Amino acid sequence: MINKRIVPAAWFEDEQAAHLIDVHSRGLDRFEMSKYASSDFVASLNITPKKGRSFIHLISLGAGERYGPNTNADYFNKTARSHTAPAPVTPSVKTIQLAGGLDEYHKTFMKYGGVYKEHNNSKKGGKRYGDVYAEMMSPTMDRGELVIEVDNDSWGDNLHKMASGKNVFFSMGAGLPYDICSYCHNKAATRKQYCQHMTHQKLQLSKEGHQIYAFNDRPHFHDISDVVSPSDKIAFGLSKVASDGALFPDHFNAPELTYIPLALIDKLGSRTEHQKAAAVDKMSKMEKQILMQGMSPAESCMCDSFEDDLPSEDIKHMSEFPLGDVLGALKKSGVMLPPKAFIRIVIKKPEGDVKGLDGIHDALRTVFSDISKEGSTYDLVEDSSYDTAEPRYWTELHRLVDKVASSHSMSLDNISRRILYKAVTVPHLGKLAGDSLRTAKRISAESRYLAREYAKYQISFVAGADPSLAEHAAIHNQSSF
Repeated sequence: MINKRIVPAAWFEDEQAAHLIDVHSRGLDRFEMSKYASSDFVASLNITPKKGRSFIHLISLGAGERYGPNTNADYFNKTARSHTAPAPVTPSVKTIQLAGGLDEYHKTFMKYGGVYKEHNNSKKGGKRYGDVYAEMMSPTMDRGELVIEVDNDSWGDNLHKMASGKNVFFSMGAGLPYDICSYCHNKAATRKQYCQHMTHQKLQLSKEGHQIYAFNDRPHFHDISDVVSPSDKIAFGLSKVASDGALFPDHFNAPELTYIPLALIDKLGSRTEHQKAAAVDKMSKMEKQILMQGMSPAESCMCDSFEDDLPSEDIKHMSEFPLGDVLGALKKSGVMLPPKAFIRIVIKKPEGDVKGLDGIHDALRTVFSDISKEGSTYDLVEDSSYDTAEPRYWTELHRLVDKVASSHSMSLDNISRRILYKAVTVPHLGKLAGDSLRTAKRISAESRYLAREYAKYQISFVAGADPSLAEHAAIHNQSSF
């Protein structure tokens, strides 16, 4: 069984995917609903007010025949049909028959679907906050539509946002027996079974002109979750720790549910989670080694090769682009954002307006050791807030990334040039173990919270990249800046 998460915004970026349904004693406001829902779907529903409950119209996903694959290279065919692969794993069978697709399987929302928060679904012991009231596969728009019923008390913030015309993001969870590579028809029940095309060439065009993606032919939809944007998540977390000092906001993490021994990730996790777990383990060991023994001259010189921060003007310009595209473009150039720049780009605020930002460097010196001691390592592994897909091309963003790559890229060539420059121009004083342990002064809960968010970003950056980047990232945390 392979699990998928689907975000409607991947297909409908310019359209608000969720709307609050105005239900009053006379029934629905059908004229208003017809602006953003298939009118025949809404007109057939007999929704009446329920005390303490609200109804939300939601676009679930788009059919591949019309919208193509999403940014994760997941393609959901609408109908049963055949498909011919350029290089099938079984040469004698070039053409396969796909099953019913969304026309048949979108209705599994009614049988298995529930409303949860942050995908903490029933399989993980999570609380159910609502139900699927109705579903349809629109024959005119070739997209899935849902009406979900949610609890007002639990969903108050999101309901207020939607009532104010603001977008609330949702993600759908689905399980399927396997997905199928569009290029070679390899069937993968887990991401470990992916072929080289799905592992290394997602969304690329082959020499024959075929795009590479995964058919998700028989999905069983079981999970509808709100997805908090990273900026909202950090803002909420800072307000939470400021109010009661709790480091793990209850809204995002249920501590009794998040701990999974890392040894089990090989059996339960996705390929990305395997990579993240390996990166966490390596960075934790390196951090402990640096804390106990100090840096070698070579490591210390490498530490000095990282610039302090990005220019404020560059940070401001980068924050104007979609976060996923910014992080993705930077990663392709080997650039890991410095801590303060990362936080400012995510939450789009000046440095002086972010409480705890001044202490983030001290908190980062022991962040992986602290997380390991608390048994909350899986929180870093499971959180996908800063994972990146293939970024869209923005001319100005490309220029900004090129500009900062020379001073911040972690490629060996760039680091070597900066080390040579530092060695020639700056008298070097080696760092001792005692210098790396300068954490006696009190570190605020806000600084520790921001450090953990940055650690999640680091793990997402390192996962799947050159193994040497884990070493560079761990040393990066020990920099004096």
